[in-house]
Amino acid sequence: MSNRWRGIIAGIAVAAKALNPNVKIIGVQTSNVPSMKESMKNGEVTTAFNDTTIADGIAVKTPGDLTFEIIKELVDDVIVVTEEEIAQGILFLMENQKVIAEGAGAVSTAAMVSGKYVPAKDENVVCVISGGNVDVNTLYRVIGTALATEGRRYSFNTVIQDKPGGLAELTKIISEKNGNILAANISRLAMGSTLGKQSAELVVETVSEDHIKEIKDAVTSAGFDIVEM
Repeated sequence: MSNRWRGIIAGIAVAAKALNPNVKIIGVQTSNVPSMKESMKNGEVTTAFNDTTIADGIAVKTPGDLTFEIIKELVDDVIVVTEEEIAQGILFLMENQKVIAEGAGAVSTAAMVSGKYVPAKDENVVCVISGGNVDVNTLYRVIGTALATEGRRYSFNTVIQDKPGGLAELTKIISEKNGNILAANISRLAMGSTLGKQSAELVVETVSEDHIKEIKDAVTSAGFDIVEM
């Protein structure tokens, strides 16, 4: 599996197919800039750009002519992954392989982790991790996105009583369900707030989607309305 459209997949495909014509070469792109996917579908070089991406190393709006011709001949398929799936790929590499990869470098892993590519029985798969150029601020945001996508972080807004203990009523419910509150922001000035009420924005550390549902059910059963962030 490879992922960079400035030539690396073309080079890998030429070498790999020369050694073994039966090797499958699968390209992976972000769905925000799926230029090669669209080019393969249309049979000609196609410009495609939907939005910015954390995989900026492969944010090529228009593939090169020579690169496209090689890929069209030698690459078996091109699949796309979302920004959230790329974030999951980065987190997976950090947690399981102790590797820091940039967005473009992690798209092949993202395809595997997300299930966008499912290997055949007894198939060996090599994911090319082709870059680690990621700054700390971006990495921080990516980790937060990945944790939320995997059900390990839950953010929501609700309204609490503007009185001593108003917040404690809510946090007690979350604590009883083993949720760990990472951040809480309370405001009387939030849009839609009424007299005697406060807006509460919480970020809760969780372990799974089922755990989130358990917390949501407990909070709403206690009379709190939830607006998910």
